[in-house]
Amino acid sequence: MKQPEKDMLWALEGYALQYQIPVATIVEAGACDGSDTLEILKRFSTAHAYAFEPNPDGARICEDRYRGHDRVTFEACAVGDTEGETTFHPVSGHDAERWGWSSVFPLLKPPPDGNPCVQTEIAVPIRRLDAWALAKGVEQIDLLWLDAEGYELNILRGAGELLASIGLIGTEFYITPRLKGQTLFADQWRFLHEKGFVLMYWQLADLSGVGNSIWLNPKRLRA
Repeated sequence: MKQPEKDMLWALEGYALQYQIPVATIVEAGACDGSDTLEILKRFSTAHAYAFEPNPDGARICEDRYRGHDRVTFEACAVGDTEGETTFHPVSGHDAERWGWSSVFPLLKPPPDGNPCVQTEIAVPIRRLDAWALAKGVEQIDLLWLDAEGYELNILRGAGELLASIGLIGTEFYITPRLKGQTLFADQWRFLHEKGFVLMYWQLADLSGVGNSIWLNPKRLRA
Protein backbone atom coordinates (compact mmCIF):
# COMPACT_ATOMS: atom_id res chain seq x y z
CA MET A 1 0.00 0.00 0.00
CA LYS A 2 1.39 3.39 -1.03
CA GLN A 3 1.64 6.27 1.44
CA PRO A 4 -1.40 8.24 0.11
CA GLU A 5 -3.60 5.16 0.56
CA LYS A 6 -2.10 4.55 4.02
CA ASP A 7 -3.00 8.12 4.94
CA MET A 8 -6.57 7.63 3.71
CA LEU A 9 -6.90 4.34 5.58
CA TRP A 10 -5.65 5.94 8.80
CA ALA A 11 -8.20 8.76 8.36
CA LEU A 12 -11.03 6.29 7.64
CA GLU A 13 -10.27 4.42 10.84
CA GLY A 14 -10.30 7.69 12.75
CA TYR A 15 -13.63 8.82 11.32
CA ALA A 16 -15.22 5.42 12.02
CA LEU A 17 -14.19 5.75 15.67
CA GLN A 18 -15.03 9.44 16.01
CA TYR A 19 -18.50 9.12 14.51
CA GLN A 20 -19.23 5.65 15.96
CA ILE A 21 -19.76 3.90 12.65
CA PRO A 22 -19.20 0.16 13.25
CA VAL A 23 -17.36 -1.32 10.26
CA ALA A 24 -18.49 -4.90 9.76
CA THR A 25 -18.90 -5.00 5.97
CA ILE A 26 -16.31 -3.61 3.56
CA VAL A 27 -16.54 -3.54 -0.23
CA GLU A 28 -13.37 -2.89 -2.22
CA ALA A 29 -13.75 -2.25 -5.95
CA GLY A 30 -10.38 -2.38 -7.69
CA ALA A 31 -8.42 -4.78 -5.48
CA CYS A 32 -5.47 -4.94 -7.94
CA ASP A 33 -3.17 -7.58 -6.36
CA GLY A 34 -5.11 -7.93 -3.10
CA SER A 35 -2.49 -6.38 -0.83
CA ASP A 36 -4.59 -3.33 0.07
CA THR A 37 -7.48 -5.57 1.13
CA LEU A 38 -5.39 -7.21 3.81
CA GLU A 39 -4.05 -3.87 5.03
CA ILE A 40 -7.62 -2.57 5.36
CA LEU A 41 -8.61 -5.65 7.36
CA LYS A 42 -5.71 -5.06 9.76
CA ARG A 43 -7.32 -1.73 10.68
CA PHE A 44 -10.85 -3.15 10.88
CA SER A 45 -10.10 -6.41 12.64
CA THR A 46 -13.65 -7.75 12.91
CA ALA A 47 -14.87 -6.78 9.42
CA HIS A 48 -15.50 -8.94 6.37
CA ALA A 49 -14.27 -7.64 3.01
CA TYR A 50 -15.82 -8.27 -0.39
CA ALA A 51 -13.12 -7.56 -2.98
CA PHE A 52 -13.60 -7.13 -6.73
CA GLU A 53 -10.92 -7.18 -9.45
CA PRO A 54 -11.57 -7.69 -13.20
CA ASN A 55 -7.96 -7.74 -14.47
CA PRO A 56 -7.22 -11.47 -15.03
CA ASP A 57 -3.57 -11.10 -13.94
CA GLY A 58 -4.57 -9.28 -10.76
CA ALA A 59 -7.46 -11.66 -10.09
CA ARG A 60 -5.13 -14.67 -10.10
CA ILE A 61 -2.82 -12.98 -7.60
CA CYS A 62 -5.80 -11.99 -5.44
CA GLU A 63 -7.10 -15.54 -5.34
CA ASP A 64 -3.69 -16.80 -4.19
CA ARG A 65 -3.23 -13.99 -1.66
CA TYR A 66 -6.69 -14.41 -0.14
CA ARG A 67 -6.41 -18.17 0.19
CA GLY A 68 -6.83 -19.08 3.84
CA HIS A 69 -8.32 -15.68 4.75
CA ASP A 70 -11.85 -16.39 5.91
CA ARG A 71 -12.67 -12.68 6.19
CA VAL A 72 -12.34 -12.05 2.45
CA THR A 73 -14.79 -12.96 -0.31
CA PHE A 74 -13.39 -12.38 -3.80
CA GLU A 75 -15.18 -11.79 -7.10
CA ALA A 76 -13.23 -11.66 -10.38
CA CYS A 77 -15.41 -9.07 -12.06
CA ALA A 78 -15.86 -5.35 -12.57
CA VAL A 79 -18.34 -3.22 -10.62
CA GLY A 80 -20.31 -0.45 -12.31
CA ASP A 81 -23.74 0.81 -13.31
CA THR A 82 -24.76 -2.13 -15.48
CA GLU A 83 -25.15 -5.90 -15.26
CA GLY A 84 -23.71 -8.44 -17.65
CA GLU A 85 -20.49 -7.82 -19.56
CA THR A 86 -18.33 -4.80 -20.31
CA THR A 87 -15.20 -3.94 -22.25
CA PHE A 88 -12.13 -3.74 -20.05
CA HIS A 89 -8.62 -2.49 -20.82
CA PRO A 90 -6.10 -4.44 -18.71
CA VAL A 91 -2.44 -3.70 -18.40
CA SER A 92 -0.75 -7.09 -18.33
CA GLY A 93 2.68 -8.26 -17.26
CA HIS A 94 4.61 -9.09 -14.13
CA ASP A 95 4.72 -5.59 -12.63
CA ALA A 96 1.72 -5.05 -10.37
CA GLU A 97 2.46 -1.32 -10.35
CA ARG A 98 1.35 -1.25 -13.99
CA TRP A 99 -1.84 -3.22 -13.33
CA GLY A 100 -3.12 -0.19 -11.46
CA TRP A 101 -3.67 1.54 -14.81
CA SER A 102 -6.13 -1.13 -15.96
CA SER A 103 -9.60 0.34 -16.41
CA VAL A 104 -12.90 0.12 -18.18
CA PHE A 105 -11.59 3.25 -19.93
CA PRO A 106 -8.60 3.37 -22.33
CA LEU A 107 -5.64 5.59 -21.48
CA LEU A 108 -5.43 8.99 -23.16
CA LYS A 109 -1.74 9.47 -22.31
CA PRO A 110 1.06 7.60 -20.54
CA PRO A 111 1.13 7.33 -16.74
CA PRO A 112 2.89 10.12 -14.83
CA ASP A 113 6.17 8.16 -14.63
CA GLY A 114 6.42 8.41 -18.42
CA ASN A 115 7.01 4.69 -18.92
CA PRO A 116 5.09 2.95 -21.73
CA CYS A 117 1.87 1.31 -20.60
CA VAL A 118 0.19 -1.01 -23.10
CA GLN A 119 -3.47 -1.83 -22.65
CA THR A 120 -5.29 -4.65 -24.38
CA GLU A 121 -9.07 -4.98 -24.73
CA ILE A 122 -11.10 -7.85 -23.30
CA ALA A 123 -14.65 -8.57 -22.16
CA VAL A 124 -15.22 -9.08 -18.43
CA PRO A 125 -18.32 -9.67 -16.26
CA ILE A 126 -19.70 -6.63 -14.46
CA ARG A 127 -22.09 -6.28 -11.53
CA ARG A 128 -24.11 -3.43 -10.04
CA LEU A 129 -23.59 -3.15 -6.30
CA ASP A 130 -27.33 -3.13 -5.59
CA ALA A 131 -27.97 -6.29 -7.60
CA TRP A 132 -24.92 -8.02 -6.16
CA ALA A 133 -25.89 -7.11 -2.59
CA LEU A 134 -29.44 -8.37 -3.10
CA ALA A 135 -28.13 -11.69 -4.41
CA LYS A 136 -25.63 -12.05 -1.54
CA GLY A 137 -27.97 -10.89 1.22
CA VAL A 138 -25.81 -7.86 2.04
CA GLU A 139 -28.12 -5.24 3.54
CA GLN A 140 -25.63 -2.46 4.17
CA ILE A 141 -22.03 -1.48 3.43
CA ASP A 142 -20.12 0.18 6.22
CA LEU A 143 -17.03 1.09 4.21
CA LEU A 144 -16.75 1.36 0.43
CA TRP A 145 -13.18 1.58 -0.94
CA LEU A 146 -12.91 2.59 -4.61
CA ASP A 147 -9.83 2.48 -6.84
CA ALA A 148 -11.23 2.07 -10.33
CA GLU A 149 -9.24 4.50 -12.50
CA GLY A 150 -11.94 7.01 -13.34
CA TYR A 151 -14.87 4.58 -13.11
CA GLU A 152 -15.73 5.40 -9.48
CA LEU A 153 -18.85 7.43 -10.25
CA ASN A 154 -20.28 4.57 -12.32
CA ILE A 155 -19.83 2.29 -9.32
CA LEU A 156 -21.59 4.77 -7.03
CA ARG A 157 -24.51 5.08 -9.46
CA GLY A 158 -24.75 1.30 -9.58
CA ALA A 159 -25.27 1.18 -5.82
CA GLY A 160 -28.81 2.52 -6.32
CA GLU A 161 -30.76 2.65 -3.06
CA LEU A 162 -27.96 0.72 -1.33
CA LEU A 163 -25.93 3.95 -1.40
CA ALA A 164 -27.97 5.31 1.51
CA SER A 165 -26.70 2.45 3.71
CA ILE A 166 -23.01 3.21 3.17
CA GLY A 167 -21.31 4.76 6.19
CA LEU A 168 -17.96 5.84 4.76
CA ILE A 169 -16.56 6.04 1.23
CA GLY A 170 -12.84 6.21 0.51
CA THR A 171 -12.28 6.86 -3.18
CA GLU A 172 -9.61 7.74 -5.68
CA PHE A 173 -10.27 10.75 -7.89
CA TYR A 174 -8.76 12.64 -10.81
CA ILE A 175 -8.56 16.40 -11.22
CA THR A 176 -7.59 16.20 -14.90
CA PRO A 177 -8.50 13.42 -17.37
CA ARG A 178 -6.04 10.64 -18.08
CA LEU A 179 -8.47 8.06 -19.46
CA LYS A 180 -11.00 8.44 -22.26
CA GLY A 181 -14.52 8.80 -20.85
CA GLN A 182 -13.57 8.93 -17.18
CA THR A 183 -15.27 11.12 -14.58
CA LEU A 184 -13.43 13.69 -12.49
CA PHE A 185 -13.50 14.87 -8.87
CA ALA A 186 -16.08 17.56 -9.67
CA ASP A 187 -18.46 14.85 -10.94
CA GLN A 188 -17.99 12.75 -7.81
CA TRP A 189 -18.46 15.80 -5.59
CA ARG A 190 -21.68 16.83 -7.32
CA PHE A 191 -23.18 13.32 -7.14
CA LEU A 192 -22.27 12.57 -3.52
CA HIS A 193 -23.19 16.06 -2.32
CA GLU A 194 -26.64 15.67 -3.88
CA LYS A 195 -26.99 12.31 -2.11
CA GLY A 196 -26.29 13.94 1.26
CA PHE A 197 -22.70 12.79 1.82
CA VAL A 198 -20.22 15.12 3.48
CA LEU A 199 -16.65 15.54 2.21
CA MET A 200 -14.35 14.90 5.18
CA TYR A 201 -10.92 14.46 3.58
CA TRP A 202 -9.24 15.49 0.35
CA GLN A 203 -5.61 14.89 -0.62
CA LEU A 204 -3.64 14.93 -3.86
CA ALA A 205 -1.41 11.87 -4.12
CA ASP A 206 1.00 13.51 -6.58
CA LEU A 207 1.33 16.37 -9.04
CA SER A 208 -0.38 14.43 -11.86
CA GLY A 209 -3.84 15.28 -10.49
CA VAL A 210 -4.65 11.94 -8.84
CA GLY A 211 -5.87 11.99 -5.25
CA ASN A 212 -8.04 10.40 -2.58
CA SER A 213 -11.10 11.62 -0.71
CA ILE A 214 -13.31 10.42 2.14
CA TRP A 215 -17.07 10.94 2.34
CA LEU A 216 -19.28 10.49 5.40
CA ASN A 217 -22.97 9.59 5.35
CA PRO A 218 -24.72 11.59 8.12
CA LYS A 219 -27.62 9.13 7.99
CA ARG A 220 -25.37 6.53 9.60
CA LEU A 221 -24.54 8.67 12.62
CA ARG A 222 -25.89 7.50 15.95
CA ALA A 223 -28.40 9.82 17.61
